Amino acid sequence: MNLIYFKKNNLKYEENFSNRIIGFWFYLLSDLIIFGVLFTVYIIMSFNFHNLVDFNKVFNFYVIFFETILLLFSSFSYGIFLVFLKKFYSKIYCILFLCITFILGFGFVFLEFYEFYNLYLLGFSPLINGFFSAFFTLLGIHGLHVICGLIWILVMLFHFHYHGFSKININRFICLGLFWHLLDIVWIFLYNFVYLIGVV
Repeated sequence: MNLIYFKKNNLKYEENFSNRIIGFWFYLLSDLIIFGVLFTVYIIMSFNFHNLVDFNKVFNFYVIFFETILLLFSSFSYGIFLVFLKKFYSKIYCILFLCITFILGFGFVFLEFYEFYNLYLLGFSPLINGFFSAFFTLLGIHGLHVICGLIWILVMLFHFHYHGFSKININRFICLGLFWHLLDIVWIFLYNFVYLIGVV
């Protein structure tokens, strides 16, 4: 009797998770639409203000390069975390690589704030023209997503400490991984379209 009850509950949970993961994919698609609109606005503004902005003087490309390295490695460390989560069931290594991901992501956010602060000191703010308004909005929205991801990691560390390798935790970590990798992909587009093409 207990076995039948467990199987029914398990089947119900699988159905609920399938519905949730579909809903989460819709959320990720809506995020892509938002970033697509912001990219479009930025490209339009960059054509209008291209001659007024010298990218080599305005942006610190060493900081931007380290931002990129930190975010890429955070995505890599999260991938290693998922391997230990789903194959080796090692709680210590899972917590270790989740903390490494958090530290790398926090480093990225710190450097982004540092970049914004330097731009402000140079006299560039979202209020001076449409180009910088689009620039700060695009990068700010991405940075806000990274901050939300960091908060999510902290919450999941708490859940993982108390509930370990439960099915619901594993599924939540899969969703978090999708979200984190999406931020990585968006940043690659940002790096290429905002910085590299701006220099060219």
